[in-house]
Amino acid sequence: MGDLDRDTEMFKRALELEREAMSRYTKHISLIRDPRINAVLEGLRRNETGHKGEIEELMGRFGKAG
Repeated sequence: MGDLDRDTEMFKRALELEREAMSRYTKHISLIRDPRINAVLEGLRRNETGHKGEIEELMGRFGKAG
């Protein structure tokens, strides 16, 4: 496996992890009824959404479709 293949796989795995985190936060928000905790979870989910966007931008910049 060459460097480009390893990099592509790393980006794909990073995206997968961000999506999983977003999904977990969404699930927790739906189960928890405390507005203060949900506000924190919403903030964390927004961070993950931002991370996902950054990774997608990098992938596009380097031609690694995801």
